[in-house]
Amino acid sequence: MNNAERAKSFLELIHENQGVRRDFILSIICLGFSLVLLLWLIPNYVLDYGMGGKVSPRFFPYIIAGSILILSIAFLIQTIKNEKGAQADARKFDTPTIICIVSFFAYQQLITIIGFIPASFLYTICLMLLYGVRSKMTIGIFSVILILILSFFFENVAQVPLPKGLLLEWLLG
Repeated sequence: MNNAERAKSFLELIHENQGVRRDFILSIICLGFSLVLLLWLIPNYVLDYGMGGKVSPRFFPYIIAGSILILSIAFLIQTIKNEKGAQADARKFDTPTIICIVSFFAYQQLITIIGFIPASFLYTICLMLLYGVRSKMTIGIFSVILILILSFFFENVAQVPLPKGLLLEWLLG
């Protein structure tokens, strides 16, 4: 095997494992981000004051940061296992993914305009239709039950008021 063939096979090997390297780097970045959240940002910048039996303001940030930590470790382990033999598949942003990202930003804006409950109901329906659920009965029942569970949890268990929206505030005066 001459030098040109070696260089070509080396470039092919790099190209084949490009997805594995990308996943490894992404898992390390997510791991570092979660550690920064857990060890520096949340303790220093999220106030922790007595809530009288309510959930602390640090509770949900810690849950999210801990979840990111656990998932990034799992992703890192999976990437290391894949590096030993399997080639990572090439991932692309397909149309449903782009629509999901755009609709999330629209959902955030809708919450401030029409409130959490109607915006979440519409967003749930949108996502279910986007990802292939076609039964109107399933969409309706799932959306209503999900919104009831979420609103009950935030209003009664976590005692966090949900945004009512500018439209409702304007209508009620």
